[in-house]
Amino acid sequence: MAAQNGHWEIVTQLVSAMADVDAQKTDGCSPMYIAAQNGHRQVVAALLKAQTTLDLQQERGRTAIYAAAQEGHAEVVEVLSRAAADVNIQQVDGATPLLIATQFGHRQIVRCLLELGVPDVNLAEFSGATPMYIASQEGHVEIVQALVQAMADIDQAMLNGSTPLYAAVQNGRKLVVQELIKAKAAVQPETAHLCTPLYGAFFLGDRSIVDSLLKLGANPNLDCGISVIQPALHVAVHCNQLPIVLSLIKAQVDVNQIGELGTTALYTAAQENHWKIARALVEVNADADATSHPEGAAPIHIASQLGHHRIVQLLAKVALADVNLRLSSGCTALHLASQAGHAASVKILLSVPQIDMNLTDSTGCSALLAASREGHTNTVDLLLAAGAVPELKAHDGITPMLISALNGHRKVLDRLTSYRSTMKLSVDNYFPASTASEQSLLVHQSMLRAGFTRPRAALQTAAAEVLHQLVSARSRCDKENKIFVMGSFAEGWGSCMASLNGDIDPDSDIDYLMIDTNQLFHLKNYCRCRHSVKKTVEYCNGEITCDDFASNCSTKHVETGNKSLGPAIHLETALSLCCHPPMAVLQSQNDSNISQRVLDLLRQEITSSPCHLVRAASPGSAGSQFRVSTAFLERKLMQNLTTLQGQLFVIIKYLFKRVISNCVPGLKTYHAKTLLFRMLEATPADQWRPENLFSLTRHALQMMLNYVEQSCNSKTFDGQIMRHFFLSDAALYLQGQSRDTAMKIAQCLIELIHQLPYILAEFNDGLASIPDSENFSFHPFLLLPTLEKKPKPLIEASIEKFALEIQYLSIYDNVKEALVMLDEDDTSSDCRSVLDDVIARLPDCASKSRETLRALSCIKFGRLEAASEVLLSSRQPEVHRGISWKEELSQFEPTKELVWQHLRSHDSAWKFYLKFDSPIKLNFLSVNNIFSTCLLISGNEIYVNFEALHRSLSVALCRS
Repeated sequence: MAAQNGHWEIVTQLVSAMADVDAQKTDGCSPMYIAAQNGHRQVVAALLKAQTTLDLQQERGRTAIYAAAQEGHAEVVEVLSRAAADVNIQQVDGATPLLIATQFGHRQIVRCLLELGVPDVNLAEFSGATPMYIASQEGHVEIVQALVQAMADIDQAMLNGSTPLYAAVQNGRKLVVQELIKAKAAVQPETAHLCTPLYGAFFLGDRSIVDSLLKLGANPNLDCGISVIQPALHVAVHCNQLPIVLSLIKAQVDVNQIGELGTTALYTAAQENHWKIARALVEVNADADATSHPEGAAPIHIASQLGHHRIVQLLAKVALADVNLRLSSGCTALHLASQAGHAASVKILLSVPQIDMNLTDSTGCSALLAASREGHTNTVDLLLAAGAVPELKAHDGITPMLISALNGHRKVLDRLTSYRSTMKLSVDNYFPASTASEQSLLVHQSMLRAGFTRPRAALQTAAAEVLHQLVSARSRCDKENKIFVMGSFAEGWGSCMASLNGDIDPDSDIDYLMIDTNQLFHLKNYCRCRHSVKKTVEYCNGEITCDDFASNCSTKHVETGNKSLGPAIHLETALSLCCHPPMAVLQSQNDSNISQRVLDLLRQEITSSPCHLVRAASPGSAGSQFRVSTAFLERKLMQNLTTLQGQLFVIIKYLFKRVISNCVPGLKTYHAKTLLFRMLEATPADQWRPENLFSLTRHALQMMLNYVEQSCNSKTFDGQIMRHFFLSDAALYLQGQSRDTAMKIAQCLIELIHQLPYILAEFNDGLASIPDSENFSFHPFLLLPTLEKKPKPLIEASIEKFALEIQYLSIYDNVKEALVMLDEDDTSSDCRSVLDDVIARLPDCASKSRETLRALSCIKFGRLEAASEVLLSSRQPEVHRGISWKEELSQFEPTKELVWQHLRSHDSAWKFYLKFDSPIKLNFLSVNNIFSTCLLISGNEIYVNFEALHRSLSVALCRS
């Protein structure tokens, strides 16, 4: 207490009484530390005379001289320095007395320490900050001068690379900056640190400092930054420092230097609307099109997107930027400006003679379509006046008029309609005929040419039956489980909406259904099974509830990792049910226009096909609810459509999936299918004539509109819009949708009905006619779910049952095994011998695949001449490009036997989708652009077209 309060006389008496002068408190503070901290010079002198331990440290490592230096007690520091106190002892964070005095700006103490204490002037605390750094950061000019005189290192950096000069610049310490520059501080640190003094000067905004740094040799092209590393010019542009930009330009900075984000300084100026800076850059010939942006974005793109029209004018008219330059998405500057509704920018772009206002992006969307979709009337006016073509369709068939109608942009629709009238464009341009019946005949004939006929649908159904046989054989599903091919492909209609030729649309898939027969559930009140013990479930409104097996039933989606590798595969698992509930449509008293023959087939189907449950409960229901599935009945009904009925379904599905769903989600394929079934039931047989296709479509849309409007007008909206066709007590829903969505769908349906001639014309334009010589495409190894390498062993009876399928499936196994061996690093003769044996197992119906694999084997083992010989000798015969079947030459509908004949007697197995346990690389092949369309590798998935690969390998070997 005597030392703390400065009572030096008492301290002297206590020393005489042999008091311990080094006694420390619990925090480690000694009498000397406390006296120094409080500036009691006489107490310090008394303790020194008593020979106290001078450099005793408290708990944070601080000594008496440190405490005095921190508190600014210059006389105490001088006494302790003369007593040879150690001025280089560091406290726990590394700070020394000199550093702490510097931090607080105690100039007199700093001078005292430098003159009397012999400190290490470059000793840094643990973050790397030296006294020179701290003085520069805090702007203590006189201390900086003193440290410079004491030969302190003026360039010693912190651990993060920041130097004293950078700290001074960053904190706006101009006088310190001048002193450091005068002392020849390094303007370009030798460390990897990117926070250079020049970088800091940009934020300070002092051009004189920038000029000084540049004059002393600062590199204007050096990258700098903290979280984002950018060239110096980019940082100056970002800070909107025009004078500094001009200084950098004068210092011959590279104005086209690409930053870490892949853009130039001109891009940054365009993005942030710094017009004066952009003009300065353009005046020194900055490249207006330079970019390494991931999306290919150039200054003209970002300026147009953000509506910075003065910069758009500068770039387009002065810098002569390429106004047709595309992003990776295919969008041009005009697309971006049109979509955002920046009419001023659009007007400038359209005034450039080189502009192509009808360019489309990767989805087929034009600038006019983009503006119409968003309802930008002024922009639409500008584009139409400049000559934009309103008939251009996106890849999904959408046109500007259609999208504006569906989105409710009446003014835009009026502009487009008026323009059509002005240009003498009317529905007659689509359909030269003047009546609905003649229009119907034209669409009907176009659909016939595209293959939409009942026999061709039957051929696709037969192909699906073969798929069913193959996957059943592979998965050994003849006992515990049953597996079936379902969905549009198996039904024969709608898997592709441009033609019926075995193709599958990218947004379509192959549906498989696996029914677990281990457990059989029984419907209460409907079951007639004679079992003593039965698992009975309650049935209500198309659904059953049972918590016991909720976890056993699930839906699994198995999709290729890359859409280009093949169609998506959807596998749904289901549970067995003993019987179907009653179905009014199949009752004898039911008044239906469906033919008696078809009704009889449905009644047979209900007894021969397995009844099952799927997880598809109504909205808001618990997870233990399941729906009784009528998938087999639906499939049978679809398979027995006439040509005209099938065509109507394709049109309805197109309108729901490609038109309405582009504007409002909610309507699905099962809605389209149910609507068709209602049309079958309600439409007399004599109305199903080609000349009525237009009116049938309109009637179907009106029927759907009635369903949706009734749902919208209900007091409590639950998403229910129509009744299930087979289960009359069950409902179909807009899953997860609101009343507002239903009202939007209703509005879309109204617009569709109003614009139907135009929309059917666009559908008609999208149909792909099938040449007479073209065969029906079918590649089963693209359409099967992932196949196990070693399926379960077959019982003897099943071996005979699946003999044909197993023989054909071995092609898949051998191709997969050969590719795995080709991917291995082993190049021994034993490996080559085994590989040759595997390839030799492939039959003649996979001859092109076999010979291509042989060539690949030769390439892997360095036998290029042998590979050339294999490819040359196997050029003929050509692969068989689909099933040969001519509708007009056949008296009977095609069957699965016809499909099997094609698969076995021709070279049919040459397209594959394969999934491996680990990634396949085929490094020896150096897969590049020449193979990009025939050999696609995505991780552990591969799509391979062996016929195209055979040709590509031939070309590649000829080049080498």
